[in-house]
Amino acid sequence: MLPKSIWMVILSMLMAQHRTIACWEDINTEHRNIILSSINNSVVPCEDFYDFACGNYAKLHNSTDYQEITSLMDHQYNNIVFNLIDSLYQHDHQVPAKCQSFVEKTRVYLKACRRETNRNLKRYFEELKPGPQLDWPILQFKAIKKSKRNLWPADTDFDIWSLLGKLQSYGLNNVFINQEILVDSDGAISIMMEPAFIENNSNSTLPDPSILFVLLKALGVDKPQLFIRDLLQTDKELLDILEKHGDTNEESKEITYNEFQLKYPNLVVFLSELFRHQLPADSIILLRNPDYLQHLNDLGYQGSLKKHLLCNYLMMKFLFYLAKDSTADFKALDCVKDLRNKMDVAVNFLYYYHIYAKNADLYNPAVYELFKSIIDMMGTNFHNNRLNLTESQIQFLMDKLYKIRLNIGNLPDDLTFEKVEEFYENIPDLDKHNYYKNHLLLLRHRFDKSLSYAQNETHYIVADNRLGSSSGAFYVAKQNMIILPFGSLVRPLYDVGYHDLYKYSLLGFILAHEITHAFDTTGLNFDGFGDTLEDDNNILENENFNNSLQCLNSQLETDSIDERMADILAIDVIYKIYISKFNNMTPASVKSTWNRDFYLNLAQFFCGKSNVRFIDHDTDAQRLHQIVINSEGFAQAFSCAGNTTMNPSERCTVY
Repeated sequence: MLPKSIWMVILSMLMAQHRTIACWEDINTEHRNIILSSINNSVVPCEDFYDFACGNYAKLHNSTDYQEITSLMDHQYNNIVFNLIDSLYQHDHQVPAKCQSFVEKTRVYLKACRRETNRNLKRYFEELKPGPQLDWPILQFKAIKKSKRNLWPADTDFDIWSLLGKLQSYGLNNVFINQEILVDSDGAISIMMEPAFIENNSNSTLPDPSILFVLLKALGVDKPQLFIRDLLQTDKELLDILEKHGDTNEESKEITYNEFQLKYPNLVVFLSELFRHQLPADSIILLRNPDYLQHLNDLGYQGSLKKHLLCNYLMMKFLFYLAKDSTADFKALDCVKDLRNKMDVAVNFLYYYHIYAKNADLYNPAVYELFKSIIDMMGTNFHNNRLNLTESQIQFLMDKLYKIRLNIGNLPDDLTFEKVEEFYENIPDLDKHNYYKNHLLLLRHRFDKSLSYAQNETHYIVADNRLGSSSGAFYVAKQNMIILPFGSLVRPLYDVGYHDLYKYSLLGFILAHEITHAFDTTGLNFDGFGDTLEDDNNILENENFNNSLQCLNSQLETDSIDERMADILAIDVIYKIYISKFNNMTPASVKSTWNRDFYLNLAQFFCGKSNVRFIDHDTDAQRLHQIVINSEGFAQAFSCAGNTTMNPSERCTVY
């Protein structure tokens, strides 16, 4: 069992509906004291607001379990989930052993994960084989000698397209072929197929050789460098094919599946294994580069590329994918995080049913009120039309804005135990002694569930290995929907008893940031229903819109312009709401204190340890500084003189 302090977190949530006004006052006082404790008073806020507001954060939060507020939210949520599954269901014998309920599946997956001590990647390939009566070439070697690396004779019955289709049915993609599967409102499938692309500006389709070395050692290979040499040579030959055939100017071609079968017979087995059923003859296949696909079909990858080397190549691509999708550690909370990534609907439902539902009548109205006020203020921004957009462009923005949905907890509407059971019914019974088999079964389930018409779904079906376990809000463009995980609705990020000042400057800012993603350079390509725009609304070509982006980049160059946009519009909207609510507050001394608290509370979202790194964002210090220098109220709140670092002479605005 986990420490008593963790149970106190659960208890505080369960008792939230019984709080009195006096108790809420205590909560606000406690929260403000935490904010003030993070301050480093030796720093001048007008010169470096991040170091001022967050200078003592690391000292105050010396736990190694989290780095900043989002990882703290994850840590707290994982603890609660672990106790729920471990305690509430440890004596659940209502379901027959050979007919696992979704609850039992969560327990079995968690138990199998916790049984592991060290990751044994080789076990994945005990469950999967490259073909009938075939074993993986790499695993057929113990003591490897250069002259004995090819155990497959030339006439070995190995079909690369059958294996590739099977591997990509577990979610692997962009190997030889990059495919995108689209499903319409009637459930009809169409497929886009194009040449694989090189990721992360690399000159290879494989992971770095140092990573290959680690993966091969994990498989028990004694001399990885011998296989690495062959893998790199195979990779080079594939890159040569991509370079020669993968970048033609030939126009895309749309054909039916029936036509595809006749023209590309060697690739048909790829689609058959990918979907595990026969596609209707009239299914649409969009070929982005017919010449490249024709070359794949005609070559069949026999020729100069040896079968066992191609098999090794696919094995390592799949293994790298599995390694990223699984957990490397098997402690309780690592396994909970992994479970959330694989069975997020089940976990979120159990949390809702046993914890959140008791507080929903308090929390939901407060959060939706917050959300609505942000939507309304953003609508006012659009109507003011600072960018001088056309009437039709403003109408587009307003229409999309008021169609944005908020899903608290990322659960489908009107969810019951029976509906969750139905969601997971196609997963065979999991094995408490085999984490690797369980992982593969859940990957197949995740891929199958991704074959849905997203716009008809009332929740987001997580299709990668990160978002399921995230407690941070995110925007889904194809559904025009914001997901607010339950993990965000606990202290210190949020409490229903917080003063509106704290609600708006923290959770309000987060929601406004995510709403803005509907109108950034990516979101503007989708309409209010989440469909890709067929007619260009031209906002992306608007001179004033692009001047706003150039202004943001001129202050501090960024590779994450959409995130910068979201930060700047969010603070603009939230500050306007704050002013409209509290501008008449008296006496003046109280107003002055609240103005400072507004920005100090906002800073709590960005405070963290010095070694935090982000892939999709600028650093927290850079983000916070760009926010406050472009917020009209900051300089006044902290009495910053003109042209100080945090009070430049010119500010940038968005919309």
